Amino acid sequence: GAARSASTAPPSPPPGCGCTDNSDCNGSLCIDTPDGRTCAIGCVENCPSGYQCKPVTASGGDIANICVPRYGRLCDPCTTSGACASVGLTDSHCVDLGGQGAFCGSPCKDASGCPAGYSCLSAKSVEGATVSQCVRDADASGQVVCPCSKDAIAKTLSTTCTVALTGPGGSPLACSGKRTCNAATVSLCSAPSPTAELCNGQDDDCDGLTDDDTCNDGSDCTTDSCAAAK
Repeated sequence: GAARSASTAPPSPPPGCGCTDNSDCNGSLCIDTPDGRTCAIGCVENCPSGYQCKPVTASGGDIANICVPRYGRLCDPCTTSGACASVGLTDSHCVDLGGQGAFCGSPCKDASGCPAGYSCLSAKSVEGATVSQCVRDADASGQVVCPCSKDAIAKTLSTTCTVALTGPGGSPLACSGKRTCNAATVSLCSAPSPTAELCNGQDDDCDGLTDDDTCNDGSDCTTDSCAAAK
């Protein structure tokens, strides 16, 4: 055929292909998916596996039916529920799993609304709201290990976590760390295990104080201090 003019703009990516924003998609929407941002596929009923047909507000205020991820950002590490929002899927929350971290849920009414490996639970969001969400089931060791999507890995999404144990005298000790999506599954907590305080210039028991209670000479007339070994 005839050679394209040098001034002709390149064609927009077809539906299902990668994009940066709506202007890339020739009238369609650029939406977030587990594989990254892609131009939305229009639909009447049927969508690819893992997607569902939903009406959304397109540019200009018109309503368009497009295929959106069925479970949104399910199991992405998160710090706020806003991070779990996605086009066509409302009421996804960042679920607080205590020391294990916080991960995006997906709205559900019963187990049939969740994929395999997840349960529909009454859970607490990080904002403190009681919400019904799909939550990843714990493994045999009691750990909740979320899979990491390509998008979560590309963004190295992470959540805070803690490692806890009982310290000397029965006092609870806990150290903070992170769980990060840098592989196919979220990492274990990076926090060190808390130990009894030593005179070493570190906060061994993670109580916010360094070398506390490591040099008490029993005299009220002296100021206790610790000289760490060099």
